[in-house]
Amino acid sequence: MNKKVININQKREYEKRILKTQELLTKVEQNLFNEIIDLATIGKWKKWSDEQEIGTVFNFTDEMLKETGDKNIDALYELMDELIRIRKKITNIKQRRLTAAMRQAGNPSSVDR
Repeated sequence: MNKKVININQKREYEKRILKTQELLTKVEQNLFNEIIDLATIGKWKKWSDEQEIGTVFNFTDEMLKETGDKNIDALYELMDELIRIRKKITNIKQRRLTAAMRQAGNPSSVDR
């Protein structure tokens, strides 16, 4: 009979790396979002951008950025959406493992809320 041996330290290290990877993906998403805005304001929205006073604060929405009409921005936005989807998928994997571990430990009530 084969017994599986799980190295607890290895599992902890793996979980730390998952968290680090999620943080990295979040930073990439933020940088990509900023780059999309920069491209829009020096490209399709240049005239509008030039008319704004220095220091003007403006909240760009997803809808606005998806409707620039710039194919490069559209492609980058698709990439950003995919990064978000993958980051959430990684988060879900971690959550499923945590849920399974808690159930196995006999604590399902705190997991199922």
